[in-house]
Amino acid sequence: MLLDKFLYGLKQSPLKFQLHLDKILRSIGYQPTINDPCVYIKHQQQDFSILSVHVDDILQVTTNDALVTDLHQQFVKEFQSITYHEQATSYLGINIQREGNSKQIFLSQNKLVNQIIKEYSNDSVLDQRRITMPAGMDLFQYQSSKPNSITKTKYLSLLMSLMFLARMTRPDILLTVSYLATKVNTSSMEDWNRALRVVHYLKTTTRFI
Repeated sequence: MLLDKFLYGLKQSPLKFQLHLDKILRSIGYQPTINDPCVYIKHQQQDFSILSVHVDDILQVTTNDALVTDLHQQFVKEFQSITYHEQATSYLGINIQREGNSKQIFLSQNKLVNQIIKEYSNDSVLDQRRITMPAGMDLFQYQSSKPNSITKTKYLSLLMSLMFLARMTRPDILLTVSYLATKVNTSSMEDWNRALRVVHYLKTTTRFI
């Protein structure tokens, strides 16, 4: 007997679902973009609809409400039950805030920022003064220092959390975090303290982003 369903949580489930979703989207006129196969676009005369797909999470941007309704109906027909939000306020942990008057959109990851601050701010050797820059002038200066007493796992864990944040919504820390990430195998206590400085910088700038 062959199974016609796949179990959620198995390693191959996302791939199987993506292949199935790709087939559905193509059948209703969507095509994956050349640069990113998880971004689909559909043109309808002067209007268009763009989909960002992450397994079973889909964000739609469109110029015509009829394209929203059409996609919604197709998904209900295929999957029977779906969760739908007319105005997306978050996507993959990223908060979406719209300013109607200025027509601006602000993206943030406040939950992740607060988690990082809570976990690492007590480890910092810095005092509670305001940190208005993610790095000091000595970031690229070589300094002889005793080896990092912090485990490689803890150092890497902090850097990868900061890297995800930097790539998604905080490009202001990307240069510092990218440089510190190159020091994983040879990090010193100074590198660790520089990473903690980024944490304090996030704490200082949270309400301004």
